[in-house]
Amino acid sequence: MTDWYQRRYDVDLDPETECVVTIGAKEGLGHLVLSTLGPGDVVLVPDPTYPIHAYSVVIGGGDLRSVPFNRGGRFFSTLLAATKQTWPQPRMIIVSFPHNPTTMVVILIFFENLVDFAKEHHLMIVHDLAYGDIVFDGYQAPSFLQVKGAKEVE
Repeated sequence: MTDWYQRRYDVDLDPETECVVTIGAKEGLGHLVLSTLGPGDVVLVPDPTYPIHAYSVVIGGGDLRSVPFNRGGRFFSTLLAATKQTWPQPRMIIVSFPHNPTTMVVILIFFENLVDFAKEHHLMIVHDLAYGDIVFDGYQAPSFLQVKGAKEVE
């Protein structure tokens, strides 16, 4: 897996300390949320979202907050507003690009802005990249980890 990430995204990952093998994205995300959130921790997810993104938060005892997903590049501004209007402050944001179920895609600048935003607000970012290779017309899905400083985001 780390070799694939290096070839595909030019990102170095340590297989001993930065990777975990799971049965799949659902199992991995579910356990990630259980191991990182406490009861009542606020998590933002797009609406609509892939079911495990929301249910992992509920199962983990977190406080799920849905952020309306809108096309036209306004999702980031909606996310900013949701963070500023949420109390207590969110602990985590879960995103999936290419997005399931809407198929919306982003460019790397979206993740650059998200890293800056996460650092400013002390947020953990989870990027579900399950559909990263299912793209068309020459588009290449970026990874959150391509952004300088992404690994340092809580």
